[in-house]
Amino acid sequence: MLALYVHYPYCARLCPYCDFNIRLLRHRLPDDALLAAYAAQLDVLHRRLGADGGVAARPFSSIFIGGGTPSLMSPVLLARLLAHAAKRFGIARRAEITLEANPAEASLQRMQEWRAAGATRLSLGVQSLNDKALRFYGRNHDAAQARAAAHAASRIFARWSLDLLYARPGQSVPSWR
Repeated sequence: MLALYVHYPYCARLCPYCDFNIRLLRHRLPDDALLAAYAAQLDVLHRRLGADGGVAARPFSSIFIGGGTPSLMSPVLLARLLAHAAKRFGIARRAEITLEANPAEASLQRMQEWRAAGATRLSLGVQSLNDKALRFYGRNHDAAQARAAAHAASRIFARWSLDLLYARPGQSVPSWR
């Protein structure tokens, strides 16, 4: 099995709990510049992993696009990135291609665009279904938006998941349930 993680470093807001390498989205790089950077890295990996009979000769069975907030990525960039990965390594026919999404950007139309671009699974960064907790976490969505995004994901994707956070200060097991 060969898997790929692609990091999309931009976020619409910086959540106080996040320790990932991220940048506040002020001026996103143009898609062409981002694709060139991703493609250059894939090309290096392809050479280093041995394209002729080495690891690089196997197709990706899993691609996970995380961040940051990959749901800020244009569907065109997503499609072009996946096309380059397929060109360099191949993508298995039943590969799982996951895109992390923030409920604030996860409209039904946007999900349809991600699906058309090649995503096969959506990972929704819900974090909580409690508005007070969401404010504590610094999220830019509320519980109603999270529920709407989950409902939309269930209509578009055969496979999807919710990311939830547990053990915030003062949180009890009953409040978690």
